[in-house]
Amino acid sequence: MSDQTPPGDAFPPPMPSPDSTFPPPTPPGPALPPPSTPPTYAPYSPPPRRAGRRVGLVIGIVAASALVVVGLGVAGYFIAERVVESMDASGGDERTAEILPLVEGSPGPAVAETPLECPESCFELETFGDIGLSSDTYAEMGFDQTEWWGDYEDSTPRKEYSYAARGWDEGEGAPDECFVTNIRVPVAVPIGTRPEDGGTIGYLGYYLTSNDESSLQESARLFDDSASAEAHMSSLSDMVSQCSTYEMGSGAEYWTADVTAAPAFDLPPSVAAVGWVEDSPFESRYYSADLQRGNIVVRVSLGTYGDTTEESFRDYVEKLAVQLDELPVG
Repeated sequence: MSDQTPPGDAFPPPMPSPDSTFPPPTPPGPALPPPSTPPTYAPYSPPPRRAGRRVGLVIGIVAASALVVVGLGVAGYFIAERVVESMDASGGDERTAEILPLVEGSPGPAVAETPLECPESCFELETFGDIGLSSDTYAEMGFDQTEWWGDYEDSTPRKEYSYAARGWDEGEGAPDECFVTNIRVPVAVPIGTRPEDGGTIGYLGYYLTSNDESSLQESARLFDDSASAEAHMSSLSDMVSQCSTYEMGSGAEYWTADVTAAPAFDLPPSVAAVGWVEDSPFESRYYSADLQRGNIVVRVSLGTYGDTTEESFRDYVEKLAVQLDELPVG
């Protein structure tokens, strides 16, 4: 893949993940729900993350669906159609947002200054419903569309790993040190290493700007205890530090990005954060951060073509950290 040259109109392909609902190119097997079944597992893959230009988007949807073993075709079809139509209405490839220089600084510690100890004080699954900022906060960031398709079953680390690993292998992602960037929820394990199936993962929210140029997704993982959650944060920090550049796919589905650890956030003493930034030559950025307090980790991810700035994302992360710090422990 090293000799791959991105075509002029190439764009980052959408990542196969459990939150995809794109229609499969062939009918699903008999064990899967029919295409008309409403989604009951996870929301669809954010289009601006690694997709965006009209021709590439259509190709990428078909390519990504070939990697995702879920029969959720109808919802995905209408999502793809709406995104393509919105691009036509706004001029397709015409973008005016400026990609600003990256925020500089050293990453913060992977462990909180005064951590909440669990099993002494632990969060419960019901806490998932209390995470998230006010609608005004999202609107101030430009996220005036809430994309949600009903209730979604909780997931597991192994299930999330399996989806991410299959997409990485099918897309010939390299180097393997960067595999962790391909997982969309709080799971941090090397490729080829199935995680322990402890804890529960839930999808919290997914938001779009009116022009579909930025998407924001929130998920959370409830660990058995705070030691397990802290071990996840340390592993994520180590893996991010070992990844500098990666690539995957080819032709219209080619994607490459430089990866850097996010500078330290301004956090309450009971909350830790580990994040990274992906800077691609496709006029796009991807920001991700895990926030940990006690036995819970919240992941927030932003894909943007520049409409949403890094400073805006960091401000949002810090506000969410304050909320996490104030959540009552069950």
